[in-house]
Amino acid sequence: MRMKNKVFRFFRLGLFLLLTVYVLVCVYLYFFQENILFLPTKLHPSKELGFTQPFEELHIPVENAVLNAAFFPAQKTSLKHINASNKLIFFLHGNAGNLALQDEQAAFYTKLGFDFFTFDYRGYGKSSGVISSEKQFYSDIQRVYRAVQNKFPDKEIYIVGYSLGTGPAAMLAHAVRSAKLILVAPYYSMAEMAIHRYKIFPVFLVRYPFETYHFLSKYSGKTLVVHGEDDAVLTFQGAWKLAKLLRNGDTFVRMSNQGHDHFTRKETFKHAVRSFLYQPIGSHKSKHE
Repeated sequence: MRMKNKVFRFFRLGLFLLLTVYVLVCVYLYFFQENILFLPTKLHPSKELGFTQPFEELHIPVENAVLNAAFFPAQKTSLKHINASNKLIFFLHGNAGNLALQDEQAAFYTKLGFDFFTFDYRGYGKSSGVISSEKQFYSDIQRVYRAVQNKFPDKEIYIVGYSLGTGPAAMLAHAVRSAKLILVAPYYSMAEMAIHRYKIFPVFLVRYPFETYHFLSKYSGKTLVVHGEDDAVLTFQGAWKLAKLLRNGDTFVRMSNQGHDHFTRKETFKHAVRSFLYQPIGSHKSKHE
C-alpha cells in the first residue's frame, strides 16, 4: 500500500511539473512572441548601405520610431521593354536580416524597368523602435506607403511581399487598392502555421495572426502567387490554399525543386514575374503552373 502511495505521489508530482512547464512555455510564447517571429539584424546608424546600384537612403518617421528605407531607380536600359518609368515596386521583406540584404531583389526589379522601394521594420537594420503588436506593424506599413506616395506622387505602386512580408503585403494591397500584388513564398495565416508547427499549444496564443487569406479574399486587383514545393520554412499547402482564393486574371506558379530562398535566380520565377508585371491591367489571362 505504501508503495502504491509513493508511486501515486510521484506521478502527481511529475504531472504537476509537466503542467507547470507547459504553462510557462505558453506564457513565454504569448508575451515574448516577437523573439520567435522576428529575427532582425541591427545596423549601426552610421553604417553605409553598400548596394551595387544607385539608390537613395530614406528615413521615414512613424509613431515613436524612424524607419530606414532605400529607393532604387529603374535601370534605364530596361525601359524599352515596357513603359514602366512611372511604376514602383513596394517590397516587404521576410522576418530575418535587414534591407541591406535586398540588393538582389532590387537589381531584379530595376532591371525589369521598375523603380524599387523597401524598408526595415522596427528594430531591423537602422530602424528604431520595437515591434509590439500586429496593429502597430500594419500601421507602420501604411504610414510608410503614404510617405512613398507623397514623395513619388506620379508613381503607380505595385506591392510585393516575401515570406513574412506576404501577409502584410496582402493587407496593404487591399487597403490602398493596388493594381497588382505579388506574394512570394506566402502562408495562409500565421495562426495556421502555428497549428502546423506547435500542435500542442492553443491557437489563441498567436498575437500576430497575419491572415493573408482574409485580405487576399477581399483584394480586387491582380495577384501572382509563387511558392516552392520544397519549402521547409513555410509549407506549400498554405500557398495551395491561397491559390483557391484567386480570381480570373490571377496567376499561381508552383515551382519544383525550389526551397524558401533565392527565387530571383530561377528562370521560372523570372518569367512568371516578368509576364505578370508586363501584362496590361485590363487583361484577364489566367494561368496556373
